[in-house]
Amino acid sequence: MKPRNLAGPMLFLLILIASGCGGGGAGAGGGATAVVRLATSGTLPAGAAIGGISARVLATPSTGLAIAADAVAVTGSGAGSTLIANVNDAADVSLGLVNADGIQAGEFCTLQYRAAAGAVPSAGVFGIAAGAEIVDLTGAAIPGLAVVVQSVKIQ
Repeated sequence: MKPRNLAGPMLFLLILIASGCGGGGAGAGGGATAVVRLATSGTLPAGAAIGGISARVLATPSTGLAIAADAVAVTGSGAGSTLIANVNDAADVSLGLVNADGIQAGEFCTLQYRAAAGAVPSAGVFGIAAGAEIVDLTGAAIPGLAVVVQSVKIQ
């Protein structure tokens, strides 16, 4: 087995942990659910693998929205990865994903926001903040890749 340098990807998780994870519970209620799927966009260079992703999911306006830590999950190509989410503020959710073996480009995470009773958010409320990072297994930035909102389904 070839040893891997995980210093860069692990830094993402440490930053998120230091900033404080938790809170933000969705609570009970009969509001709508917004299922937000995140993905990478662009072409992953031949022979490369994604070792880590750091991004912030914005909800503007976030009035009436809530999200719990257990409402953020690894999906798609992110399967088998470690994901840390700071959901203290539904308007600005920080995510850090690390995979020591690497993942391919594509969908990697799903978030489920709950809306207050009677509130129905629109898909256009959700976006990705500038500064998202995608790194390879050595922690080096991968040019040409970006984090995007792949889809939003209001239920």
